[in-house]
Amino acid sequence: VAAPAERIYLAVATLFTAAGADASYGRRLPAALAAAGLREVAAEVHAPVVTGGTETWTRGTIEQLADRLVGTGLTSRADIELFLATTAQPATFYLPPLMVSAWGRRG
Repeated sequence: VAAPAERIYLAVATLFTAAGADASYGRRLPAALAAAGLREVAAEVHAPVVTGGTETWTRGTIEQLADRLVGTGLTSRADIELFLATTAQPATFYLPPLMVSAWGRRG
């Protein structure tokens, strides 16, 4: 499932970019907070490994965007079906997209 997931996540990032979102902004977020005048800026990456069938954000996004993801040409319907079937299985562990949290203090 690793290769299909990579293609699917790349297709998601492509769609988000086309809609004006920057999927890579998280890595620049601490610098943006510091540039805005915050001090004691810090950040962390949330990278949970989840058990199949327990997480709904990633799977729901893939299901809702399936036609548009295939339309990017970066993934296929077979990739999506394999990803959804595999990540529904309790014996599967997978990494959803990473999330960056950042914070700082004013003044």
